[in-house]
Amino acid sequence: MLRRALELAPGHAAAGNNLGLLLMAQRRWDEAERHLRAAHAAAPGAALANLASLLLATGRAAEAEALARQALAAEPGRADWLNLLGLALREEGRDGEAGQAWEQGLASAPEHRRLRQNLGYLQLARGDWAAGWANHEARLESAAYPAMPSPRWQGESLAGRRLLVLFEQGYGDAIQFSRYLNPLLEQGAARVIALCREPLSSLFSRQWPQAEWLAMAGGYPAEFPPHDCHVFSMSLPWVLRDFEPRAEIYLQADPALRQAWRERLPAGRHIGLVWRGRAEHPFDHCRSLPGPEALLPLLADRGVNWISLQPEPSGTERTWLAENGVMELGSGLTDFAASAALLAELDGVVAVDTAMAHLAGALGTPCRLLLAGEHVDWRWGVDGAATPWYRSLTQERRRSGEEWEDTIGRLAI
Repeated sequence: MLRRALELAPGHAAAGNNLGLLLMAQRRWDEAERHLRAAHAAAPGAALANLASLLLATGRAAEAEALARQALAAEPGRADWLNLLGLALREEGRDGEAGQAWEQGLASAPEHRRLRQNLGYLQLARGDWAAGWANHEARLESAAYPAMPSPRWQGESLAGRRLLVLFEQGYGDAIQFSRYLNPLLEQGAARVIALCREPLSSLFSRQWPQAEWLAMAGGYPAEFPPHDCHVFSMSLPWVLRDFEPRAEIYLQADPALRQAWRERLPAGRHIGLVWRGRAEHPFDHCRSLPGPEALLPLLADRGVNWISLQPEPSGTERTWLAENGVMELGSGLTDFAASAALLAELDGVVAVDTAMAHLAGALGTPCRLLLAGEHVDWRWGVDGAATPWYRSLTQERRRSGEEWEDTIGRLAI
């Protein structure tokens, strides 16, 4: 329909902008860029933010910075353009300047959600925990969050009250922030009702039977169970004033499930492999490996039983695994209780930034986390191999100019 609109009205800015967005979602970068540039030329500023997002997504932060500065020259001090400038500077590694751009924008637009959120991510990445968690609360103003029928819990007494805890965002986020259920359950609520996605339900309900667990199939339900107040899981460090994370083990696998996996594993040393995340993630093209073949440098070590933990492997991937002597167990991981049990039986894991890395860290299973050189998530900090979130996790950062095979070749498993 959008292509037809452009045939009828060549240069139509809105049609070109929207077509560019659809093509970006399909990772059809070159075609998307043509349409976004045409839309921007037809109506300067109309497609600027989307064009800059494409440039950032394809590793051209300097070009995105130039675009943002051009926009600021035309509209000095505009918060949207300062937000964009900060994103470009952050990707260029100029964190101090990025923070200044976002703070400048907030000085004139203190309620600007994206400015607050991005500044919060930077603060958290740098370990400025109190300020970071405060600004992180701005995410709740997004339309992605439901309108709740109850007040948000702000840390006041829970005596006699029913608290609804909503686990948000991805599986990895839920696993990472489930640690805060331990201090939360000490707050004395009459009832704690926890809502999480179905694949997490068995793992969480076994770990925290004090809470009443409800599973959701996809998005949030149309109606919520009766409760007096609510809190989203990623708000817990802020509400509890538990600012700085502690690298602790807080999940345990089911012994019976562990035994079932143990009986299937061959004798010897076992290392699990995860090479891609959820395709819908906006920067999955950065964080995921191009394919399992990037892991070949590891497989030269024949003293290890290599185990694929990749959920839902494709037919091509299955064939490759079989040809290269990797045991395929990922397709049998029906939920995170099963995954936790298998991870607990392994000697280590090599994974990209997915929920499996969080699960390994929460269980205390050694994990080498492969991080791209760009669009690294805030929770992994700005540099270094250690993370305050998980003691057993070592961050392996892809260096400038490296291919993934080079990064993986540096691992000493």
